[in-house]
Amino acid sequence: MKQYLSSTRISGIVVALFSGFALYHANKIKSSAMMTNDVLGPAAWPKFLSAAMLVLGIILIIFGDKTTKGGEETEKSAEGKEPVKVLVTILAMIAYIVLFERVGFLLITPIFLFVMTLYYGSKPHIALLYAAGFTAVLYVLFKMVLHILLPPIPFL
Repeated sequence: MKQYLSSTRISGIVVALFSGFALYHANKIKSSAMMTNDVLGPAAWPKFLSAAMLVLGIILIIFGDKTTKGGEETEKSAEGKEPVKVLVTILAMIAYIVLFERVGFLLITPIFLFVMTLYYGSKPHIALLYAAGFTAVLYVLFKMVLHILLPPIPFL
């Protein structure tokens, strides 16, 4: 018998509820477009992210059973090294956050991506390409497209 509330569907419900809450509050942000040249205003990005999360949450709810094997969840995460991998990833992310402003975006981001890609089993040359490429894409997106200030490398 297929279980309707799989962990994927429950995750989708949580994401949809959170994003609905965020979207509701993003709609309350007052626009300052009259006072600045910003056509979209300060609410555009929160609205976009909240709406995207809501759509992805709904997709998880609708297609949640496609991610389970035969309608029953696999117990992979309860055994083996999966909990250790999750813990290592969380600790690496905490280290990344702590070092982000101290070391700078352009130095810590490719190091973090390279180490995590290697940890999850990629070959070193692929991990290096992925880390460099993804850092370059993020840099262009944040710095040049969205005009977000990123922490510089402190000693340069």
